[in-house]
Amino acid sequence: MKFTLKDYQEDAVAEVLSLLDSGRTIWERDGKESSLALTAPTGAGKTVMAASAIEALFYGSEKFNFDADPGAVVIWFSDDPNLNDQTRMRLMDASEKFTSSDLVTIQPPFSRPKLEPGKVYFLNTGKLTKNSLLTRGHVDDPDNQLEMVVTPDMQGHTIWETIANTIQDEERTLYLVLDEAHRGFNTTTTRDKPTIVRRLVQGHAGYPAVPIVWGISATIERFESAMKEADESKTRLRFQPVNVDPGRVQESGLVKDVVSLKIPNEAGNFDTTLVKLGAQELVDSTKRWTDYSRAQGLAEAVVPLLVLQTPNTPDPDDIGRALDAIAEVYPDLYGHNVAHVLGDHATQRFGGWEVDWIEPQRVQDETKVRVLIAKDAISTGWDCPRAEVMVSFRRALEHTHITQLLGRMVRNPLARRVPGDERLNAVECILPFFDRTTAVQVVHYLTGHLEEMPGKDTRKVLLDGRELLPNPHVPESVWDTWDALPTQTIPKRGARPVKRLVSLAHELAADGIRPRALAQAEAEMHAVLDGYAVRYAALLDAEVSEVLRVDVQEIQGRAGSPKLSYREFSVRADDRAIRSAFEEAKKAFGADIAQSYVNHLAGEDDVDADDDGLRDAFVKAAALATIPEVREKVDQEANGLAARWFAEHRVAIKSLPDVRQALYEEIRALAIDPQLGSLGRPRS
Repeated sequence: MKFTLKDYQEDAVAEVLSLLDSGRTIWERDGKESSLALTAPTGAGKTVMAASAIEALFYGSEKFNFDADPGAVVIWFSDDPNLNDQTRMRLMDASEKFTSSDLVTIQPPFSRPKLEPGKVYFLNTGKLTKNSLLTRGHVDDPDNQLEMVVTPDMQGHTIWETIANTIQDEERTLYLVLDEAHRGFNTTTTRDKPTIVRRLVQGHAGYPAVPIVWGISATIERFESAMKEADESKTRLRFQPVNVDPGRVQESGLVKDVVSLKIPNEAGNFDTTLVKLGAQELVDSTKRWTDYSRAQGLAEAVVPLLVLQTPNTPDPDDIGRALDAIAEVYPDLYGHNVAHVLGDHATQRFGGWEVDWIEPQRVQDETKVRVLIAKDAISTGWDCPRAEVMVSFRRALEHTHITQLLGRMVRNPLARRVPGDERLNAVECILPFFDRTTAVQVVHYLTGHLEEMPGKDTRKVLLDGRELLPNPHVPESVWDTWDALPTQTIPKRGARPVKRLVSLAHELAADGIRPRALAQAEAEMHAVLDGYAVRYAALLDAEVSEVLRVDVQEIQGRAGSPKLSYREFSVRADDRAIRSAFEEAKKAFGADIAQSYVNHLAGEDDVDADDDGLRDAFVKAAALATIPEVREKVDQEANGLAARWFAEHRVAIKSLPDVRQALYEEIRALAIDPQLGSLGRPRS
């Protein structure tokens, strides 16, 4: 993975992989179908978690101690082709192993007898309807002899036949991922969808059911009830859902901490007044992000966006007046800085403004767009972390529309909390047509009663909030005491001390704090391994013999006799077997240290020498990794060295930009025991 998973993401991926492995086992052993669900609040990174799980499914994972499924085939199914395209790009961005050819959008013509292992295939509801080129020739009801059969254009198989052939292949395992799974069975978005998803899950017209269904949904209850409805045979095993705690998501800093609501405090028509207030918030947010980006040396500054939410049937002149009001406060706003994502995918006129339509998934990257005109939640799966301010023309009775759109605006632009500055961790909501009573209802809706968010939401909601800055009269001695206050990290399950040390060495070298940190770490670990090789010489000799020996059992039977004879013998391991044993060393010591230790043992290259020196080095490294005492001692030494370096370079690390400091804190937390850290000073 290109990204370091948050602790709650690691836990969720580990649970999902365990259930996928169980599902595969009962399918191969008993022929029994199963289903599981992953539910997490908005902003938790469901696609990143899915990418990590699928990558482990295809390639195996040392982190999760998970062996690859060589026959794994994944179908990613949703009701929206645009959402599939966005997901495909996110999977590519998240994984360091997926290539474009591994992520296949199924389009006609698609003439393949089976789906290939090691690939993710993207399907949507429209591709499985009766009129789709992928399904023409498919008969829903085999007993209906009058139904006309038309061969699919340029295809030898319908997509239903391709899926069925894949399921029936004993060398392959089909995993169906239902994205936003709660929408798949009981929505009225399309008349065909409930039937299509049910047929896909449970099988129909003689075609088999999908062996393993993995639902990704914010509403677990809907998915579970939908699976019960789809399971007509009542034979599918339903695993316990994997739930991500919203509180842990909030603590991670991936989503904004504060939702600030601003409403009129007296009767009257204050729409343009409050629109100007929203524009001022946009100006202030732009300046804050520009200053912060410059101070932190960020390559690209965050460019905030104002979302102007309209009623279902907006008056173009009202929208035009709102844009005029924004332009009064923000004079650099021109026509090309405004876009809309309304249902009519064409340029629209609002007063004196000509406003172009933009695809929702492009809004985040099109930073020239500073004001976006929208209605409801814009698009399922749409996220725009730079959306900092919303001005809503919705009336008080339409508060659910407010919360739907706010739910898409909660991601932090930097995917982390900005330390010390509450304003950069907040989203502003201006409600010109709300009263305090309804605003309080919205507050309750956002702080624990969201149907789409299981568990309790810990996000703060402010009414008419005020910014508080550090008191300039507080003496420096108080801040010195603050700086000395300790904090502790949350322990990580399955943390690898040597890999943590190597990560620390890489970052210290990259920041110029310890230029030869990796070489020093390797030298320290080599000396440790050499020392314990001498200390545990007897155990090492025995394990070397084990690595070099492959035990074989011969079973013989004679014609006419029911008795079998057994003989055990050993053969010398070849290079392939030794390399396989060396994989344990890479797991125990990390790939960098294990390989560098082999080079250390083998010494300099000698063109006149045979390969025995290198072979012996691989054998010794593999053998050391099998001795529990050595692994334990090496981990202790790695933790000790990392602790010394953190202490030695504490001041230098604290002087780095926030994003770099956050990375060091993530490395510090990669331990099975709580680690001491320090608190940052608040800026607001």
